[in-house]
Amino acid sequence: MISPSTGFIILTSLLFSSLLLLHDHFSLSATLAFFPLLYLGCGLAAVAVTILAKWCLVGRYRPGEKPLWSTFVWRNELINALHEHLAVPFLVGALTGTPFISWYFRLLGARVGRRVYIETTDFSEFDLARIGDEAALNSECTVQTHLFEDRVMKMDFVNIGAQCSVGASSLVLYDTRMEAGARLGPLSLLMKGEALPAGTAWAGSPARVDRY
Repeated sequence: MISPSTGFIILTSLLFSSLLLLHDHFSLSATLAFFPLLYLGCGLAAVAVTILAKWCLVGRYRPGEKPLWSTFVWRNELINALHEHLAVPFLVGALTGTPFISWYFRLLGARVGRRVYIETTDFSEFDLARIGDEAALNSECTVQTHLFEDRVMKMDFVNIGAQCSVGASSLVLYDTRMEAGARLGPLSLLMKGEALPAGTAWAGSPARVDRY
């Protein structure tokens, strides 16, 4: 996508241009002291643009189907590109594993409970992600709330219950439910339409009951 990449270049250029202007009036050490504040400002601008674009261009995501060649899919791709290529590299990627990333996803429409651990940025249709209290989404796992099937974009909820755990690099597809306390191991795949009973452990691709 051209626009998000252009936005990244513009913000980076503004950041370094500001540092050069400050260096005309301050010493090098004093100029570098301004860097964290300037970087934070650029990061917050990237986040604000992404959130504003999501609500203006798409609004609230709802379960349903959209044809591949539709303006909805194009707008959705733009939002995903802003998220992945602007907000994440500037600020959101640094927030993984902290409480602050939950605030970002809530502002995008995701339903995120209390004391949730999120070490991933791989979300797309944010309103369709529902994560319960004290759940853990580990490194680089993916919450996949849509798939393209026969040139149709199909979307539905992903429900991850309280105290659930999604393993590192695992993939949870749409129209799935993890009941309270269910665990999905690393490098595993939860297929669409499936539900993991409360307190059970699953692993593999596709996921099967983990008996060990």
